[in-house]
Amino acid sequence: AMCNVLLHTDRMDSNNVTSIEARLSARQDVAAAVRAHMAVRGLRDAELARLLGWTQSYMSRRTNAGISFSIDDLGIIANHLGLALSQLIVMPTGRPAERGGRKATDSAEVGRTGLEPVTDGL
Repeated sequence: AMCNVLLHTDRMDSNNVTSIEARLSARQDVAAAVRAHMAVRGLRDAELARLLGWTQSYMSRRTNAGISFSIDDLGIIANHLGLALSQLIVMPTGRPAERGGRKATDSAEVGRTGLEPVTDGL
């Protein structure tokens, strides 16, 4: 009987699967937005982590969506980047900066980041 109880509690119904997928999607969306805001400013994980007093590993696990950012982490990042929290969690409209902090202005300089909207056939 004990075994049946354990098996029953281990089973996942479709609501649980949907909930897990939604959390993963949200974590990936927020991580992608944070990475894009960093790219606009020419920041890499290690650089922003150093500026915030975090380890590169701590930052990387979150920007790669392996672990969710805490709301406190997002607030600290938003403050450092001069953004409201609500701005940090959505994709920016600026273009990635080149290394060294100089903002790229020519589309040939910027190159593809994988964050561009699909415009083929428009």
